[in-house]
Amino acid sequence: MASTVVPPAKAATSDAVEIRRAAPRDFEIVIGLRRSLRREERPGEEPIDAQLRSMTRKQLNAAGQVIFLAEVADEAVGILRCALQAPTELVARTALLTTAYVDPAWRRRGIMTRLVDAAEGWCASHGVRDLRLRNAHDNAAANGAWEALGFRVVQVVRQRRTER
Repeated sequence: MASTVVPPAKAATSDAVEIRRAAPRDFEIVIGLRRSLRREERPGEEPIDAQLRSMTRKQLNAAGQVIFLAEVADEAVGILRCALQAPTELVARTALLTTAYVDPAWRRRGIMTRLVDAAEGWCASHGVRDLRLRNAHDNAAANGAWEALGFRVVQVVRQRRTER
Protein backbone atom coordinates (compact mmCIF):
# COMPACT_ATOMS: atom_id res chain seq x y z
CA MET A 1 0.00 0.00 0.00
CA ALA A 2 1.69 3.18 -1.11
CA SER A 3 1.13 6.21 1.03
CA THR A 4 -0.94 8.95 -0.55
CA VAL A 5 0.48 11.51 1.87
CA VAL A 6 3.37 13.33 0.22
CA PRO A 7 6.35 13.45 2.57
CA PRO A 8 7.85 16.88 3.15
CA ALA A 9 10.95 17.76 1.11
CA LYS A 10 12.96 18.30 4.28
CA ALA A 11 13.34 15.50 6.78
CA ALA A 12 10.24 15.66 8.95
CA THR A 13 10.58 15.02 12.62
CA SER A 14 8.52 12.32 14.21
CA ASP A 15 6.44 15.06 15.89
CA ALA A 16 3.97 15.00 12.99
CA VAL A 17 3.48 11.27 13.48
CA GLU A 18 0.73 9.83 15.63
CA ILE A 19 1.29 6.36 17.05
CA ARG A 20 -1.82 4.47 18.06
CA ARG A 21 -2.98 0.97 18.74
CA ALA A 22 -4.68 -0.69 15.77
CA ALA A 23 -8.27 -1.76 16.33
CA PRO A 24 -10.38 -4.31 14.44
CA ARG A 25 -11.77 -1.44 12.35
CA ASP A 26 -8.19 -0.94 11.01
CA PHE A 27 -8.18 -4.40 9.45
CA GLU A 28 -7.77 -3.24 5.82
CA ILE A 29 -5.08 -0.72 6.78
CA VAL A 30 -3.08 -3.42 8.56
CA ILE A 31 -3.53 -5.78 5.60
CA GLY A 32 -2.27 -3.11 3.21
CA LEU A 33 0.86 -2.41 5.25
CA ARG A 34 1.55 -6.12 5.64
CA ARG A 35 1.26 -6.63 1.89
CA SER A 36 3.77 -3.83 1.35
CA LEU A 37 6.15 -5.41 3.83
CA ARG A 38 5.81 -8.81 2.22
CA ARG A 39 6.45 -7.42 -1.27
CA GLU A 40 9.58 -5.71 0.00
CA GLU A 41 10.85 -8.80 1.80
CA ARG A 42 10.04 -11.19 -1.04
CA PRO A 43 9.92 -9.39 -4.38
CA GLY A 44 7.80 -11.14 -6.98
CA GLU A 45 6.05 -13.32 -4.40
CA GLU A 46 2.54 -12.24 -3.50
CA PRO A 47 1.31 -13.09 0.00
CA ILE A 48 -1.41 -15.69 0.29
CA ASP A 49 -4.33 -13.38 0.95
CA ALA A 50 -6.55 -15.82 2.84
CA GLN A 51 -3.76 -16.68 5.28
CA LEU A 52 -2.78 -13.04 5.73
CA ARG A 53 -6.38 -12.05 6.43
CA SER A 54 -6.99 -14.91 8.86
CA MET A 55 -3.78 -14.23 10.78
CA THR A 56 -4.43 -10.48 10.94
CA ARG A 57 -8.00 -10.92 12.14
CA LYS A 58 -6.82 -13.21 14.96
CA GLN A 59 -3.98 -10.90 15.95
CA LEU A 60 -6.14 -7.78 16.07
CA ASN A 61 -8.46 -9.52 18.51
CA ALA A 62 -5.94 -11.50 20.58
CA ALA A 63 -4.91 -10.81 24.14
CA GLY A 64 -1.20 -10.57 24.85
CA GLN A 65 -0.31 -8.69 21.70
CA VAL A 66 -0.75 -5.33 20.08
CA ILE A 67 -0.34 -3.83 16.64
CA PHE A 68 0.74 -0.20 16.52
CA LEU A 69 0.13 2.08 13.56
CA ALA A 70 2.08 5.21 12.69
CA GLU A 71 -0.03 7.84 10.98
CA VAL A 72 0.68 11.17 9.35
CA ALA A 73 -2.38 13.28 8.55
CA ASP A 74 -4.58 10.21 9.14
CA GLU A 75 -2.63 8.15 6.58
CA ALA A 76 -0.93 4.97 7.86
CA VAL A 77 2.80 5.05 7.08
CA GLY A 78 4.12 2.43 9.50
CA ILE A 79 3.28 -0.64 11.54
CA LEU A 80 4.78 -2.74 14.33
CA ARG A 81 3.35 -5.81 16.08
CA CYS A 82 4.41 -6.75 19.60
CA ALA A 83 3.47 -10.12 21.10
CA LEU A 84 4.18 -11.36 24.60
CA GLN A 85 6.09 -14.64 24.72
CA ALA A 86 5.73 -17.21 27.49
CA PRO A 87 8.76 -17.63 29.72
CA THR A 88 10.90 -20.75 29.45
CA GLU A 89 13.22 -22.41 31.92
CA LEU A 90 16.11 -20.39 30.52
CA VAL A 91 14.49 -17.14 29.41
CA ALA A 92 12.22 -14.79 31.34
CA ARG A 93 9.04 -13.52 29.73
CA THR A 94 9.86 -11.58 26.57
CA ALA A 95 8.07 -9.77 23.79
CA LEU A 96 8.59 -10.48 20.11
CA LEU A 97 8.45 -7.61 17.64
CA THR A 98 7.20 -8.53 14.17
CA THR A 99 5.61 -6.86 11.16
CA ALA A 100 8.03 -3.93 11.37
CA TYR A 101 7.49 -1.67 8.39
CA VAL A 102 7.65 2.00 7.48
CA ASP A 103 6.68 3.22 4.01
CA PRO A 104 9.95 3.88 2.13
CA ALA A 105 8.99 7.54 1.55
CA TRP A 106 8.81 8.04 5.31
CA ARG A 107 11.94 6.22 6.45
CA ARG A 108 14.79 7.83 8.37
CA ARG A 109 12.41 10.24 10.09
CA GLY A 110 12.16 8.55 13.49
CA ILE A 111 8.94 6.67 12.81
CA MET A 112 10.24 3.20 13.70
CA THR A 113 11.79 4.71 16.84
CA ARG A 114 8.36 5.97 17.85
CA LEU A 115 6.77 2.58 17.10
CA VAL A 116 9.40 0.75 19.17
CA ASP A 117 8.94 3.27 22.00
CA ALA A 118 5.20 2.53 21.98
CA ALA A 119 5.89 -1.21 22.08
CA GLU A 120 8.38 -0.73 24.91
CA GLY A 121 5.81 1.22 26.93
CA TRP A 122 3.16 -1.44 26.32
CA CYS A 123 5.62 -4.15 27.37
CA ALA A 124 6.53 -2.26 30.54
CA SER A 125 2.84 -2.12 31.45
CA HIS A 126 2.86 -5.93 31.21
CA GLY A 127 6.02 -6.36 33.27
CA VAL A 128 8.21 -7.23 30.28
CA ARG A 129 11.62 -5.64 29.81
CA ASP A 130 13.12 -7.88 27.12
CA LEU A 131 12.14 -7.11 23.51
CA ARG A 132 13.31 -9.43 20.75
CA LEU A 133 12.97 -9.60 17.00
CA ARG A 134 14.18 -11.58 14.02
CA ASN A 135 15.43 -10.30 10.71
CA ALA A 136 17.34 -11.74 7.78
CA HIS A 137 21.05 -11.87 8.55
CA ASP A 138 21.95 -10.42 5.15
CA ASN A 139 19.59 -7.43 5.33
CA ALA A 140 22.10 -4.65 5.92
CA ALA A 141 19.45 -1.93 6.16
CA ALA A 142 17.47 -3.82 8.79
CA ASN A 143 20.61 -4.74 10.72
CA GLY A 144 21.69 -1.11 10.79
CA ALA A 145 18.26 0.15 11.79
CA TRP A 146 17.84 -2.34 14.62
CA GLU A 147 21.36 -1.70 15.91
CA ALA A 148 20.68 2.04 15.88
CA LEU A 149 17.56 1.34 17.95
CA GLY A 150 19.64 -0.47 20.58
CA PHE A 151 19.02 -4.09 19.60
CA ARG A 152 21.97 -6.46 19.64
CA VAL A 153 22.44 -9.99 18.37
CA VAL A 154 21.91 -12.53 21.15
CA GLN A 155 21.09 -15.65 19.18
CA VAL A 156 21.72 -17.12 15.75
CA VAL A 157 19.07 -19.28 14.10
CA ARG A 158 20.23 -21.76 11.49
CA GLN A 159 18.02 -23.49 8.97
CA ARG A 160 18.34 -26.64 6.95
CA ARG A 161 15.64 -27.67 4.50
CA THR A 162 15.03 -31.35 4.05
CA GLU A 163 13.31 -33.26 1.29
CA ARG A 164 11.67 -35.68 3.75
